Amino acid sequence: MKQLWTFISKESWSPYAAGVLLGLTCILAVVLANRTLSASLPVAEIAATGLKAAAPQAIEGNPYYFIIPTGLTWEIWLFIGTMLGGFLSALSSKTFKLRWNPDPLWPKIFGPQPWKRWLAGFVGAIIVQFGAGIAGGCTSGLAVSGGMLLAPSAFLFMAGMFASGILVAFIIYRGRY
Repeated sequence: MKQLWTFISKESWSPYAAGVLLGLTCILAVVLANRTLSASLPVAEIAATGLKAAAPQAIEGNPYYFIIPTGLTWEIWLFIGTMLGGFLSALSSKTFKLRWNPDPLWPKIFGPQPWKRWLAGFVGAIIVQFGAGIAGGCTSGLAVSGGMLLAPSAFLFMAGMFASGILVAFIIYRGRY
């Protein structure tokens, strides 16, 4: 039992062990709950639930919110569990603390202002979330769950994601990296 706790409470795990555990989690989700994993749908569900409670007329007739379930769904529980698991993991590895994790290249290229990095991250996250909503899924759901199901779209998406990531990094860093 002590060896298991020592393994679980390590600050970082082998990517192979983490990949195997993620794969087993995906399989169990499909077999036991007939669901696939998703990370962006809970954000839309939380927004739809909040809007439905605060201003139901705002979502009435809106085709986007018409298809989004409201209430405590499977995805919201998964979202809560993921955040709780990350928090417990940081506590068990004794690495929990509020901190800013700066990229050493960012100040070198763009200057020391943290607001630029926050703004770029925020705008990038909005673009990714919007694109995920248009595509009817999310990056993790498509890559992980779609890949597990051997969906050709998952592999095309992953290739496009890596290619666009390389292109954007080249544009942002202008080849200075």
